[in-house]
Amino acid sequence: MRRRTLIGFVLALLLLALLAQLAYWLGVRRYFQGVADALAPVAELEHGGIDAFPPGRFALRDLRFTVRGRPELSLSARRLAVTADDAGWLLRWLAGASGRPPARLGLVLDEVRASPGLRRALRAKAAGGGWMLPFEGQGCAADGLLGEADYADLRWLDESIALVLQHRHDPVARQQHIGLRVDRLPAGVLTLDLLLAEVPQAGVPATADLGGARVERAQFGFDPGGLVQARNRHCAAGGEVDAFVEAHMEALHGWLGGHGLVPDEPVWQAYRNWVIDGGELQLEMRPAPGVAMSEYGQFAPEDRLRLLGLVMRVGDAATVPVEATGTRGRAAHPYRDLPSLPAEPVVDDAQVATGAPEAAVEPAPARPATAPARVPAPRPLGFEELDRHIGARVRLATVGGSRYVGTVLAVTADAVELEIRRYGGRARLPVPREQLARIELLPPAP
Repeated sequence: MRRRTLIGFVLALLLLALLAQLAYWLGVRRYFQGVADALAPVAELEHGGIDAFPPGRFALRDLRFTVRGRPELSLSARRLAVTADDAGWLLRWLAGASGRPPARLGLVLDEVRASPGLRRALRAKAAGGGWMLPFEGQGCAADGLLGEADYADLRWLDESIALVLQHRHDPVARQQHIGLRVDRLPAGVLTLDLLLAEVPQAGVPATADLGGARVERAQFGFDPGGLVQARNRHCAAGGEVDAFVEAHMEALHGWLGGHGLVPDEPVWQAYRNWVIDGGELQLEMRPAPGVAMSEYGQFAPEDRLRLLGLVMRVGDAATVPVEATGTRGRAAHPYRDLPSLPAEPVVDDAQVATGAPEAAVEPAPARPATAPARVPAPRPLGFEELDRHIGARVRLATVGGSRYVGTVLAVTADAVELEIRRYGGRARLPVPREQLARIELLPPAP
């Protein structure tokens, strides 16, 4: 009798476990069917099967996402796996009533591949900014874009991605941490480490103001492997790689200027070193507190960079601030004034390029002991006087805190164009009148 009772008890537990497994599997299936139904007007979401492992894991096999009416635009993945350490949260999430983010959540996507049509569309969308590498086609093609033949020669057409995302939420400290690693074959490894502060109890919503949360810190890394050198050799087309590097830098300077920004010399030189040597490229962002992300559109582009507190590092070199001078006037853009930021040393273009103090950059002519020569001091100029000093050397200070020394090439009613030192040579830098804080006429170079 006891034996039959024990067997019946075990069978009952086994039946309950199977029922729980079935209910969990049905919950996962129902959730993703709801997602597919919501996407149905614009896209088709399909999968080849579900693996559900209560209490906190499930996976979908052979996913495929296809734009409705555009079968050539599709994205596939061999497997999507989700793991949560809070089984209760996961069950509520599957039921559509999670209420708050989980303490820990992991997501893995394996062998993600875009269709050829989607890859071409994404590359076209990236335009001169590049898809496999930053600014990959600048100086290589007339339009700054690498074509299908270039990608084929470089063996970049067969791209596969593996993605690992880790999410942590601390409601007591009101913080959310997101870690992301993307292995792009053959395009190297991308990493992102993001820390959000002042997070609402319900987590950060997908809105422009982040629900009042703010970005405390963001670190981005990109290790391209040997792709940079491969691109350089391909674009040199049997010629000197150094010649392509200079052509790339010059073309990029013009492209960025056309988009309203000219990078300051430290970041420009750091990027040039990366183009030559490759290695890991790292960006770190520590935004200024008190300015919501949703308000950044009210600031001039170069001021947004300062507000973001961006710094860049190439390999093991020292970090450099990512700063730029805007090349478009503010008259057509109702940008706000830059709020007070910690004081930073202001240096001119020549000083940054040489690393020498300003006195060494613009030395006074040698003075014979018997006949001391007087060196004219810089003289303040008004903007309206600049057109009388074409070909003269001037020093400009901008409202964003940058300072440049160069030769006046041209003056219009709302801008001045200088010839300054850039990428180891000379370049043209337009500066809008609205951005000028001070103009000084310098004595002729000795």
